Amino acid sequence: MGALQRSSHIPLFSIILPTYGVESYIAQALTCLRNQTYSDFEVLVVDDASPDQSVAIAQRFADQDERIRIIHHTDNQGLSAARNSGISFAKGRYITFFDPDDTYEPQLLEKVAESLDRQRAQIILFGHTEDTCNEAGEITQSLAYPVPISSSKEPPEESSAGSSAIPSATSATHEYQSPEAFHPMVLTWEKNIHYGYAWNKFYNLAFIKEHRLKFKNNPLIEDLEFNVEAFSCARTVNVVSEPLYHYAKREQANLTNKFEPRYFELHQRRIQLLVDQQKAWGLWNDESRAVLGSLYARYIISALERNNDPRAHMLGSDKKAFVGTLYESKLFNELIPYAQASSPFLNAAYQPLKRKSIAGALAIGKTVHTAKQSASGVLQKIKAKR
Repeated sequence: MGALQRSSHIPLFSIILPTYGVESYIAQALTCLRNQTYSDFEVLVVDDASPDQSVAIAQRFADQDERIRIIHHTDNQGLSAARNSGISFAKGRYITFFDPDDTYEPQLLEKVAESLDRQRAQIILFGHTEDTCNEAGEITQSLAYPVPISSSKEPPEESSAGSSAIPSATSATHEYQSPEAFHPMVLTWEKNIHYGYAWNKFYNLAFIKEHRLKFKNNPLIEDLEFNVEAFSCARTVNVVSEPLYHYAKREQANLTNKFEPRYFELHQRRIQLLVDQQKAWGLWNDESRAVLGSLYARYIISALERNNDPRAHMLGSDKKAFVGTLYESKLFNELIPYAQASSPFLNAAYQPLKRKSIAGALAIGKTVHTAKQSASGVLQKIKAKR
């Protein structure tokens, strides 16, 4: 592993770009960074032994901009290891972990820097827009997710293809000056699709090193694990509500994604981490059970669907055993009675689970799997309504 030597200047921001197989996107990401209205930053492109031209493209940018450095892994180690390498090499006072196949508003860094002028928080959280892209790379739908700064839920605002979908109220910022101030907001942020990502936050680098925070090699939940630990250690948090980051949700990638046999095991751990955190903070109540019960029910429905995938190699008896074991679990009985559906589709799907009907749960899995194969776009829109 190695990195190009650069200036001893300490920038405000270090932006980590874990890079593997993104030759179609990385130039756009680096261009977005060069176009930022705030310039005191460095970019660390972590080459995780990428097999394509991603690093060659990044090198051309680095040759023209000394703020861009490249770190090389001699072999592919995965997302978490690439991010951890970025932590080791970063010089900035604050660090973030952007995805190189996403894009960023020109004012993103400036808005975060302005929030730090008001309070030098240990974590800064900012909003994002989810851009659904078709196989041609065209944006077919945008959902804006401004960060709530109170406990009320603000539903995502849908726009026509290609527009920013930024509501007028999203310029709001807030500084939480104690754990007691932001702890009650965490489940609201999780419910609104903010808490479980690393790319929509900046972290104080000294804070990360003081608490020895590292990403673990657990696909699907590595970001959430990191944030549970980080927010448990943090004393201060800033929020920049505005959706400044554009997360690209690619339809083709969803169709060809790698099958993860530990999907349910990992997401069950995700929910358990959130339950344990709420209990540790003294916030465990019926409202917490309802929020996490609803999220858990959605993961159960996804698991039931995945059990019908040929790659799961599950016989009918295996699927029945899965449901039977699920119904006996402590987490299921602690949360599912409190689950609240946000749509008629989910309400119908939750009922067999609440009755502990094995046949009903199996029917849900088969129905959703059939719908996913025949009308994935429609299903994704239904599932997006939290």
